[in-house]
Amino acid sequence: MYNDYWNDGQDAGSTPARYTYGERIEMIILRTITGSRLHGTDHENSDYDFFTVVTDDIKTKSTTSPIEDNVIMSYSTFSELVRKGSPKELEALFSQKKEVSNPILESLHPVTGKAVDRFLNVIVGNIVRDKYLKTQRHAIRLSLHISDFLEFGFFNPTLSPAQLDTVLIRAKMDRDELIRYVVDQALNYDLHEEFYGRLGG
Repeated sequence: MYNDYWNDGQDAGSTPARYTYGERIEMIILRTITGSRLHGTDHENSDYDFFTVVTDDIKTKSTTSPIEDNVIMSYSTFSELVRKGSPKELEALFSQKKEVSNPILESLHPVTGKAVDRFLNVIVGNIVRDKYLKTQRHAIRLSLHISDFLEFGFFNPTLSPAQLDTVLIRAKMDRDELIRYVVDQALNYDLHEEFYGRLGG
């Protein structure tokens, strides 16, 4: 488990925390909970997902256990995925539940044409796989964030109570209704044609 590597006693903003990776010691520049416990869609039996970014150029490492999953990646990999608009990495970057956050993260400016393109593709991909309720929820959740992402350059991945209700209710729509709803989220940003085009509409 990830906690086997964790050295306690370091708070965000103090001397950067470190952990051991094999025989090496790496500096942690970001650590946050992710998944349902970040989004606010967790329940009593939800596991814990953690996302960690380190300074050294290591190969991305994933570990799983019955109660905790962890992803550890290098800053170079993380920053590239942020620039490409990968929602998972963007959510980690914008998380309000970080345990460690290094000021270097402020240098990342993820709102680019490439990032928006990837963001839209992920939403569309989740809509296409409409037989899975979980992926429907992901599509709704990301569509709620896209306006803040485009207007302010960031979004809060933790859903408000009203947003959570929207996700839970609208995820049960049939595919055509879901498409119309998600497209509506993009109307003010001239992205509705993009959605329709990618959905074959």
